[in-house]
Amino acid sequence: YHATEERLVCHRCGYSTRVSETCPTCKGSRIRYLGVGTQRVVDEVHTVFPGARVIRWDSDVPARTRGQSRLDDAVHSGDVDIIVGTQMVAKGLDFPNVTLVGAISADLGLTLPDYRAGERTFQLLCQVAGRAGRGLKPGRVVAQTYEPENYVIRSAAAQDYRAFFEAEMKYREEAYYPPFCSVVRLVYAHTNDDRGRSEAERVYRLLARQSSDLLRVTGPTPAFVHRLRGRYRWQVLVRGENPAAVVAGLSLPSGWMVDVDPQSVA
Repeated sequence: YHATEERLVCHRCGYSTRVSETCPTCKGSRIRYLGVGTQRVVDEVHTVFPGARVIRWDSDVPARTRGQSRLDDAVHSGDVDIIVGTQMVAKGLDFPNVTLVGAISADLGLTLPDYRAGERTFQLLCQVAGRAGRGLKPGRVVAQTYEPENYVIRSAAAQDYRAFFEAEMKYREEAYYPPFCSVVRLVYAHTNDDRGRSEAERVYRLLARQSSDLLRVTGPTPAFVHRLRGRYRWQVLVRGENPAAVVAGLSLPSGWMVDVDPQSVA
């Protein structure tokens, strides 16, 4: 939801539409907006710190407005007090006068159905922590989380890379995920959800005949983004020493996507 334009925008396919003033199902008009996006955070910052000079930095800000030089100039010249942004702010910026970093909903990435969710969350928290205290003044980092005892959060807070690595490798070995195996992700997309599920189940049965301790087939399950560009997506995961060779023996109809060693399974 983009409050300034009053539009709903899909960040996957780019489709956008105006916000309806009534519920399309019950026709009620008592609609309440929930959630915390960067615009909402900016509004809250202005409320708590009415005199602060705030700049917002995320992909929803037009590129012509978001030019990197504008942010650099504003921060280095002391024309901004608070930067509100997404991951774009966390990576590769060197602002010596930034002394405090706050990570809102720092554990949000842990909820993704992906075996690399912990790794990415740890990486992002370490990156954002590195934005504070890069000059002569010491820095401080505050992370908001509902899971303060989670090994990812604790390791990131302590900047303990070895502790995170050892815990992460233990979980991945138990669940049989890389680097203890290779992964092939098969995704089938169809305009009809039932036909999509039926085709995914057919391919799953073919692969399951070859399953063993060293070849595991899971699914079919709805993809994390189940419907994209009008097509329903179902996925099957194949894990093993050489799952690509097993998948190569299949004859797959149009509509299938095969991703060997995918960056993400969500």
